[in-house]
Formats: sequence, C-alpha cells, structure tokens
Amino acid sequence: MDAVPILVALGGVLIGVASLALLRRERARARTEARERARREDEFGRERAAADDARRSADLVLSSMEDGVLLFGPNGGTRLANPAVEAHLGVRPASIEALLPLGLRHLAERAATTQAVLAVEVETGSPARTLRGFAAPAREGSVVLVIRDITETRRLDRVRRDFVANASHELKTPAASIQAAAETIRTAAAEDPSVIPRFASQLEREAARLSRIVSDLLDLSRLESGSVLDETVALDAIVRDEGERFEEPAAEAGVGLSVAAAAVPRVRGSARDLALLVRNLVDNAIRYTAPGGKVQV
Repeated sequence: MDAVPILVALGGVLIGVASLALLRRERARARTEARERARREDEFGRERAAADDARRSADLVLSSMEDGVLLFGPNGGTRLANPAVEAHLGVRPASIEALLPLGLRHLAERAATTQAVLAVEVETGSPARTLRGFAAPAREGSVVLVIRDITETRRLDRVRRDFVANASHELKTPAASIQAAAETIRTAAAEDPSVIPRFASQLEREAARLSRIVSDLLDLSRLESGSVLDETVALDAIVRDEGERFEEPAAEAGVGLSVAAAAVPRVRGSARDLALLVRNLVDNAIRYTAPGGKVQV
C-alpha cells in the first residue's frame, strides 16, 4: 500500500478527532455560559423581587401614616407624596414653589440652603388647623418635609391650662371659707357657742365642695391615661341613675329636672367614665340655669 494514501487517511482521522474535541469544548463552554446566564438571571430576579417587596412595604408604610411626607428633588420638584399630604394641605403640591402655607414653603427652602433640620408651626384652613412641619436635607440636594396636624394637641393643651387655672381659682374659695369658718368656730366656742352649728355646717359644705374639686382633678389625671373599655354598658340606666342624683340639687336651685331615658342597645365602654360624663353635663346644666328654668335630660 502506498504511503501517501495512508497519510492522507491518517490526517483525516486526526482532523476529525480535533474537530470533535473542539466541538465538545464549544458545547461545554456553551453549557457553562448558559448556567452562568441562568444564575445571573435568577439572581437578578431575586434582587428585583426583593426591591419590589421593599417598594411595596415602603408604600404601605407611607400610605398608612397620619403624617404627611413630601420628598423634593434638587430642582424643587415633588418626587414623592403620601396620601396624608393631600389630607393636610388639600392638594398634592407639584414643587416647593407650589407649597402652601407659605411657612412650610419657606421651611423647606431654608432646609435646602442651610442643610439643617428645621421645624415650624403654621395655621391653615377654615376652621383653622395647626400644622407642624419638619424639614431635613437628604442626599443629592433633596429635601424631606414631614407635616403633622397638631390641632387636637393644641386644643387639649388649652383645655388643660384653662382647667388648671379654673381649678386653682375654685380651690381658693372653699379653702378660704373653711379657714374663716374654722377661725369663727374657735372664737365662738368661748364667746357665742350658739353659732357653732351654723358655721360647722358651712365648714362641712365647703369641705365637700373642696373634695369634689379634688375628685375632678383626679378624674382628669386618670382620663388622660385612657379609659378601659371592657364593660357592656346600658346607657339608659346610667342616665336614669345620674338624673336621680341631681333631683335634690335641682330642687334646691329652683330648677326643674326631667329625665327621659328610653331603653337602647348596650354598648362596650367604661360605665364609670360615661357616668362621669353624664354627671358633669347635668351638673353644669343645673348650675347655669336660672331659677325657674328647666333642665331636660
């Protein structure tokens, strides 16, 4: 056999073997690349799902907040505003320039320029509401503005101050009367014993009045910590019971008192605090009704 054909045949076999090895390497590389691509896609999918979850969680938190939250970008445009913003301001401002009241706009602008955390209180709307704004610089020249409605807080502060002032004034009167009656009794014990019962009766009345004022102060302190609403309460029974308490005081004041308390479904609440509520209403009604007038409960 000639050598040339043998060499040609051998060369063809070698080329075939090399081609097969190359093909196998290409296939292996392709499989590796496919696995790597699948791994990257899977990782990207997990990262995207985590980002979506984080975004949904942030949206849920922001949408459930009572405070309004605004994020202004470096150019002053609004990047984010939760639903509470519109509840407080009546509108979703498109930028810092569109932000009202002016006190909040100036607050956000100062926070952007001074890079400081600032706060301000403003009044807006009719009836007037008090808003407190907190502005803080964020990254890349952005500004975060948080808006809180403190109208009720301010009202309660005023009520508390007025109550303390009135209670202090009310405490002075019975305290002075008790002191005067005690001094009179001490003097009369030797000079005119016949007046002792009258001043002792006055002393008793003023002491009871003083006790009621102190009780009101204690009730206020207790109510500030909240009521325990763990009872099933019959409102009609409470109204009837409290109305009966005031039959004698109403008669002494010359005021007619009538109570109409039809049966109503029971409610969950605090019988003690609801009784206190009715008691204060009826007491004030009798106290500020002229003799000959009538109080209807």
